[in-house]
Amino acid sequence: MGPAKDVEDVIGVKALATSRNHGQQITVSKNEAPARLASFLLWTDHAYAPPGRIAGEMTLPMARHDIADYIGLPVESVSRALQELEARGLSA
Repeated sequence: MGPAKDVEDVIGVKALATSRNHGQQITVSKNEAPARLASFLLWTDHAYAPPGRIAGEMTLPMARHDIADYIGLPVESVSRALQELEARGLSA
């Protein structure tokens, strides 16, 4: 593997990271609390799903206050958004 291939790998990784970051910024800036939380949960489910996991079950990789910080909401809003998603039957 030569220097050109190494540069291509670095550019590819940076482009992927930038794309993910951009998507997260759009999610945080344009959506209401339940939509932000749902988007975060979907991303988390995709990114952190362990092999052999029971369908429909997930373990959150961080505490509620960290989730609130990540999606740009107060902890209370995250709690209310989770309750709203549960009421709609979208989470348990």
